[in-house]
Amino acid sequence: MTLINKNYRLLLTAYFLSTVGDWLYRLAIPILIFHLTHSALAMSIAYALTFLPFIVVTPFGGVIADRVNRRKMMMYGDWFAAIATLCLALQQTFLSSVIWPIYPLVFAIAALSSVYHPAFQSFIPEIVERDSLSKANSYLTSSDNLISLLGPLASGGLIAILGALNAIYINAASFALSAILITLITKRAKAAPHRGITLQSIFIDLKEGMHYAWKNAVIKYGCFLFLCSNFAIQVFYANFIFFLVKILKLTPVHVGVAIAVSGIGAIIGSLVAPRIGKHLAKGRIIVCCTIGAGLSTLLLLLARSGVTAGLAWGVVAAFNSVIIVTYFTLRQRVVPSEYLGRTVAITRLISYMMIPIASIFGGWVLQHHGNMQMIILLSSVVMTTGGVIAWFTPLNTQTDIESVTNESAV
Repeated sequence: MTLINKNYRLLLTAYFLSTVGDWLYRLAIPILIFHLTHSALAMSIAYALTFLPFIVVTPFGGVIADRVNRRKMMMYGDWFAAIATLCLALQQTFLSSVIWPIYPLVFAIAALSSVYHPAFQSFIPEIVERDSLSKANSYLTSSDNLISLLGPLASGGLIAILGALNAIYINAASFALSAILITLITKRAKAAPHRGITLQSIFIDLKEGMHYAWKNAVIKYGCFLFLCSNFAIQVFYANFIFFLVKILKLTPVHVGVAIAVSGIGAIIGSLVAPRIGKHLAKGRIIVCCTIGAGLSTLLLLLARSGVTAGLAWGVVAAFNSVIIVTYFTLRQRVVPSEYLGRTVAITRLISYMMIPIASIFGGWVLQHHGNMQMIILLSSVVMTTGGVIAWFTPLNTQTDIESVTNESAV
């Protein structure tokens, strides 16, 4: 089985289409709510609802992903997401004066995404050879970074031409196309355990998954690093636009340039990660890149233009992309298939928990102190300290971390 086989191409294309549709959706929803309400509170509620399911629902999605056919789980997830998104578009077409249905539908769409991701990540090792996992994750992360680079510009243009409502219809179509492509994947997923799904069994499996994660050095110390790095990244990135507009006094055009330049750094990091992984132990790569990202954050103190701000954050983004590709690959290699869905969900849960906390804290600091340098220093100190502490854990000290975790977690 080669890396670029039919099944992987179908999965990558499905991911690309649905992610492009998601960018349209992310921009369309706040614009739509603003035009309907002109309320910042209404927009913030919708924003919060898009992240809440990743904290509440994701762990249960991981349990289900370990019990059922993952390909079918993704396929049905896409179809249900297409239906929910279509319902949202139809509601706004025929009952645009009613605002409240938007909120449960936004929550439902986000909940489906939070259930989908553990199945998606744990399905990759079933269609990609073990030695090719690093490249597979690199391609996925590169495509994600490329979409993040071009998505806002393309989505903004399409919404300006077609309108926010039509963009939501397009997103529904992207989910349907993704479902069709996943249906065409011919390799059967590994047979799930023949066990019924009950509320009690879900909680038992979830407890078992958390116990495994605590015993597995990669997951345990990786979760610690993500606690530090995600807080550090989000405490600044949530205020990145404020930094560019208020501090550097950039125009919207130059803001776009800064974001584009930083996106290039993220793409470079995801592409070079597999090559670095051939020469260094993966745990050490993760730890060193965390320290590197923390120290590189200090470059933002020297930024005086959109280009220099983009370059500085691009260095941080490059380190972060290497961390993501390397950690995804390491996790897929050391975690048995029957636990993979739950461990993906647990690490994702921890990652998303930091987003609202760091964002609100960063905004509070700026609101009361108005000092962006304090935010930059805080981001650098937290991430660098987390990396230094991790240096003394088995994630870095044990060069053969893959074999050790497989033995210790059994």
